[in-house]
Amino acid sequence: MTTTPPVFPRRSGALSAAMDLRTKIVITLFAVVTVYAVSDHFVQQNLLSKRFVQLERGEALRDMERITAAIEDQLTQLDQLCLIKASRADARAFVSDAGGSYRETGLDQDTLRTERVDLLYFCAGDGRVIWGAIHDPETGRAATLREFPRQRLSVSHPLLARGRVGGRSAVDGIMSTERGPLLVAARAVLDPVNGQDIRGTLILGRFVADEMMGRIASQTGVPFARWQLDGQALGADEAEVLDDVTASVDPVIRERGDGELHVYTELADIRDQPSMLVRAQVPRDISRMGAATVRYALQSTLAACLILLLVLNKVLGRTILDPLTRLTDHAVAVGASDDLNARLELERADELGVLAREFDRMTERLAVSRSALLRTARAAGMSEIATGVLHNVGNVLNSASVSTAVLGEKARELGAEDLSELAETLGRHADDLASFVAEDPRGVHLRPFIEALAHNLEAVQAGIVAEVDSLNGGLEHIRELIESQQDLAGRGGISERCVLEERVEEALAFSTRAVEAEDDLQIERDYEGLDELLLERHKVVEILINLIQNARQAMAEGEYSPRRLGLRVRRTDERRVRVEISDNGVGISAGDLTRVFALGFTTRPDGHGFGLHSAANAATEMGGSLTVHSDGPGRGATFVLELPAEIERAGVEV
Repeated sequence: MTTTPPVFPRRSGALSAAMDLRTKIVITLFAVVTVYAVSDHFVQQNLLSKRFVQLERGEALRDMERITAAIEDQLTQLDQLCLIKASRADARAFVSDAGGSYRETGLDQDTLRTERVDLLYFCAGDGRVIWGAIHDPETGRAATLREFPRQRLSVSHPLLARGRVGGRSAVDGIMSTERGPLLVAARAVLDPVNGQDIRGTLILGRFVADEMMGRIASQTGVPFARWQLDGQALGADEAEVLDDVTASVDPVIRERGDGELHVYTELADIRDQPSMLVRAQVPRDISRMGAATVRYALQSTLAACLILLLVLNKVLGRTILDPLTRLTDHAVAVGASDDLNARLELERADELGVLAREFDRMTERLAVSRSALLRTARAAGMSEIATGVLHNVGNVLNSASVSTAVLGEKARELGAEDLSELAETLGRHADDLASFVAEDPRGVHLRPFIEALAHNLEAVQAGIVAEVDSLNGGLEHIRELIESQQDLAGRGGISERCVLEERVEEALAFSTRAVEAEDDLQIERDYEGLDELLLERHKVVEILINLIQNARQAMAEGEYSPRRLGLRVRRTDERRVRVEISDNGVGISAGDLTRVFALGFTTRPDGHGFGLHSAANAATEMGGSLTVHSDGPGRGATFVLELPAEIERAGVEV
């Protein structure tokens, strides 16, 4: 399992959160507008359209009422004409004696055509036909009807006046004939003398033919058709609707596919029996107008909603989304480049302006905090190394202390008293030194004594020289430790041409001087042999020391034998190189892999959590990265440092 440091991560590409927000807002607005448009159209379709249909049906019923009223008006006109004619004195005289001038003046065919009278009968009180004529309006010729014989009407004929005086008319209404429906009106003709006795009946009739239907259609503006119900063949539609019409008190409406409403009603005859089926043809102008209105309303709603959507999108873009996009891009750029000196400078007085200014202040404070943190982390790391160095210095000083003690012992073993005694003896025998050496028993032993003393002095001298050399070596080792510490603490940010493998060895040597000897440590080197690279040497060495120290500490925390420290240097591609530091130590758990580079994270009781954190930041500052891989606790770990192959822009080349 591999993880990368969560501190100051590198980012590639701009974050599209603001664009996602814009899309969400547009989708939300579009959804709201769509729901509103659909709801409005649904309301219009189900309420307004129905209202138009109801209005259209009401208008269709009124059209039918106008037709029936026009037919009734025709019947009223016919009745009025009948009343006028029956009230004339010459008509009364004509009925009384069938003579006089009325035959020539009142029964003239031209007069009848002018008055649109198709049937005129004068009948006596017993039904005898005094005078009668039937005119076919379709052919213009005389015609006959079974209901109106030429000689006599039945005394039970519904139109004959019997024993009634005054009033409106004897009868008016519709009669079914073999030539079609006939409007009829009958009036009593009174005695010309007393004006009370009924002498006969005047019957007038008008066929409901094309001419009358045309006049009614022109008058009402409603085309219609009629069918007589006693024998006239009906169309398929009329036959289908007939039962509903006869069973209903109100007119019956049927929708037709040709864009018309057919309104049906039936009219009763003078016997109050169904006589005539009337159909009004009403164009569906109102429903078409309603549908057009609904379409126009929908189009207007969609247009208004689209305009509203565009305006809201524009306004939200200018006031919120565009500034938010700038702020987001700025935040992403800062996160990707780690340039905490970049400023947004969004001059706004609203909440976004406050947010932008606070973000700038936050990055400014973060830059200061990061700088201080890096200095603290580096100082802490250097302090840890210095502690190890001082520990070794202490060991060397202990050795030097032993050496000085040995030198003291050796100095006491020089035999200065023997030399003093020898000098005193030689002084006493200065005058006879030759005979003393040759003849005196004590002088005979003088030479062996001097030889033994010289041999002893040589041995003591050799021991002193050895201890002095050891003391000088320890002092030189202390000097080297101090110089290496001072060299590591030198100024960073300067790029130098150097061999990366040599820097690894430098870090290894420094780490070796900072810890106690490890007899079972095996160092496995795998170097590719890279050319010189332009690197910030101090930063690279500092990172490598941290990694090597971390590996050694990981192997020191358990019984791992032999301890293996792996050092590997490779070029990953033309632009980057890689250094791998591996160990077979305690390893890292999966939960800790994501936190290993975090500031303050450590698993050692005496650790401070600065080393790996500062190493990760230093790698990021050089345009590189630091990652770690571990198969789990007790299985070791591998830290991978990747650096640009050339980093001329990282510092000043020397």
